[in-house]
Amino acid sequence: GSQTDVGKSDNTYSLTWDGTAKESNYTVTETLGELEVTKGKINEYVTLKTQDVEKTYDGEAHKAGTATAEDTNGNELKIEYQKA
Repeated sequence: GSQTDVGKSDNTYSLTWDGTAKESNYTVTETLGELEVTKGKINEYVTLKTQDVEKTYDGEAHKAGTATAEDTNGNELKIEYQKA
């Protein structure tokens, strides 16, 4: 089976005997379970990555930009910030 999004699904499989092994030599026993993906937790310690930009005033409005934060487990937060 396959489960890549947060949630649950029944596990499945398929078995095809293609002649490379003799089916009568094997006993197949099924034990199917449930697949579950849970949302990861963000560690309380994050590293904020920003880029300093020097800009000469040109009379035009500009967005303040974006930044990313990553916890010690590699989980990423996307942050958008604007001029106060």
